[in-house]
Amino acid sequence: MYTNNNDMSQCTNIPSRTKTTATTFLEMQDKNDDVSFAVKVLDSDALENYVHEILQHLRSPDDAQQHGPYQLTLNEQHRPKMIRAISGMSKVELKQKLRELQIQYQWKLADDFLRHQLQPLLSTMDVKDSAPNLSSGIQNYLETKQDLFAQQQPPLVAKFFSTLARGRTYQGKMEHLLKDIAPNLLNKYREIVADLSEHDLLQQLINQQQQQQQHSGKCCHHDDDPTQQLLQQCLTMKFVQAPPEPLDGGRSKGKQGEVDLQSYLTALSSIDDSVRVLSPVWIRPLGAHKIKGNNNKKCKYVLEVPSHHIQSGMTNEFDAMIVRLEGDTVTIEQVWDAKATLDPSSIHDILFKKVSSLTSLLTSNDVLSTGKFIIANGNENSNIPSSDVYNIQVQSSCSNSTSNSTTSTVLFPKIGLFGSKLPSPRAAARRLQVTVCEVLLESNREIVENVLKENTGKVTPPTDMVVRYATQLLTRIREVKPIVVVPDLKGGASE
Repeated sequence: MYTNNNDMSQCTNIPSRTKTTATTFLEMQDKNDDVSFAVKVLDSDALENYVHEILQHLRSPDDAQQHGPYQLTLNEQHRPKMIRAISGMSKVELKQKLRELQIQYQWKLADDFLRHQLQPLLSTMDVKDSAPNLSSGIQNYLETKQDLFAQQQPPLVAKFFSTLARGRTYQGKMEHLLKDIAPNLLNKYREIVADLSEHDLLQQLINQQQQQQQHSGKCCHHDDDPTQQLLQQCLTMKFVQAPPEPLDGGRSKGKQGEVDLQSYLTALSSIDDSVRVLSPVWIRPLGAHKIKGNNNKKCKYVLEVPSHHIQSGMTNEFDAMIVRLEGDTVTIEQVWDAKATLDPSSIHDILFKKVSSLTSLLTSNDVLSTGKFIIANGNENSNIPSSDVYNIQVQSSCSNSTSNSTTSTVLFPKIGLFGSKLPSPRAAARRLQVTVCEVLLESNREIVENVLKENTGKVTPPTDMVVRYATQLLTRIREVKPIVVVPDLKGGASE
């Protein structure tokens, strides 16, 4: 159970709850950038009311009559999810298998290219000066091919070709080398290093599974196996084209949310010298604080914990923390997460995955006794980073004195959710229906079977399941009691 610290006055000037439901509008000014901006702060009661409004839209017969039952139109992004539901593979397993098939396919083409086209060509010319590794690299490959593929992870084909083109002239660029010595082989080379489409890889995977079953004697043809039938149906079913993704995969929107969060936190006027805003904070095994983050920059703020606490599925980054420094000790007072849009799925992800990871760490005596908080204090551009190392502790207990005894309750950090946008309850209800459809398509074989049987290219989320998802979120909000901060756009939520 998550025991939350509701007293915000000790940390910052974020408004404390003064009535049953608090939605506060603040004019903030960034002390560093001299930029004014308005935010809307919702306490946990206001967030509960927001989810209640979502539930009303989900249960409303008027909405269903006016707009009809919601149906999600399937696109190409749903095909691999449905295949996972049919085959029982996890997302990680499918991704790994497709990657292995990609490498195998590329090496099959590369082997033929090296053996029958490039090596015979080199026997007619001398390229030792411009490409000193080319002939010897190909010969070495042909002699040690079996050892190469005995490795658990064979090298990438493109990387191998880059080693062949090393030297002052081509500097690892195989395409430039071929332009000079064999331009007629360029198209073949480009075909080798190009990635197969996801659909082609899925087809190869299903064919491979079918062959393995035939060799094991489990079936003679895919028509005899219901799973293989479903997989083939899923492959041949027509899906609409997936909507185009941003060129950066949406990272710029997420990054903007993190920037807005940082501006909000640094604009809080009551943060004293002993209180610091750290953003982002990375979770790393003990002794690994020099590891770079996902953006390939040095991690300035790192929470180091024993390696056995770094488990699969737990978060490895928190967007921001407000901590209090006292001597050699860090007390984590607030933990924040930023999202481009705070829809129900995003809130669910924060309150379950992020908060569960945090609770797991801060309830461990092992983490509190041996964990370290690394905080950079020098020039971040320096090649020799300077850091301070602190011990970790949870917030001081609240003592409740009675006539006979005094009890203490451990106070966990306050959880804050920051979004660049908060959808209206009606829009959030629709997004929740989409989320449930996505979950069902990748986890519920029966639902996928019905979708393939109906062959309409659409799926309708069961209302009871959508309501259950929202109710589960409501229960979690009551446990964690987070606050939500969003920009004040014309005084209301956006569609």
